[in-house]
Amino acid sequence: MSFSSKLLLSALSLSCLVAGCGADPVPASVCAPGVSVACVGAGACAGGQVCNATGSGYGVCDCGLPGDAGPADAGPADMSLDGAVDDLGAPDAGPAACLASPDYGVVTLVNPQADTTAGGDRIRFFADLSGAAAPDQVYLTLYPGFGVFATHAIVPGVYSIAGDDLNVATCGLCLSLQIAPGDTGPYIATGGTVTITSVTPNLAGTVSDVTFQHVDVDPDTFVSTPAPDACVSALAAMSFDSVVTVLP
Repeated sequence: MSFSSKLLLSALSLSCLVAGCGADPVPASVCAPGVSVACVGAGACAGGQVCNATGSGYGVCDCGLPGDAGPADAGPADMSLDGAVDDLGAPDAGPAACLASPDYGVVTLVNPQADTTAGGDRIRFFADLSGAAAPDQVYLTLYPGFGVFATHAIVPGVYSIAGDDLNVATCGLCLSLQIAPGDTGPYIATGGTVTITSVTPNLAGTVSDVTFQHVDVDPDTFVSTPAPDACVSALAAMSFDSVVTVLP
């Protein structure tokens, strides 16, 4: 599979990560809803802008300047984001809250599904991490020709998450979390082990000792970089086993 083909499939998978997926493919769009990218705002400030809910474009560039709280903040701008008291004796807003659980522990998956494209360009497994009305989700997507599968087919084995598999643009063994509505961007695995026991007709295996980091994903190259909030998560163990459906 070519790199450009993987970029297209990554775009569809990323749209699933942000908006949630069923068995149907997600149409391409200008950007992936909810994904934030770096931008330059008023006064050449460094900020971020978020793709809108329809994927048709990005919102305004928000530099999020601290201490800009309106007339009540008459002193010098408070450049502290650690929750400390500012120069006027009022607490600042503190860092952005991390919406992912810091540790999901041992997970029993809900609503597991697996699918592949007609051409076999990728195999994907996804499931809910709980039975909540708006659950966090886990995605495992396998790309032949990339990451740990760069030199051989997708076959059963024990695979460590490392190297090219740590980035959305280059991973062949792509493990990620999507947090329930309210967060932006996926959490990408930064370490751990995936054991694949079957590829067809079921995609089956286990995941153990996985750590994750919240990332921003470039909408053009799909290169992922750590998000400014520095949010992380972990998953101790889960098992997966689902019949692989071929998408039309």
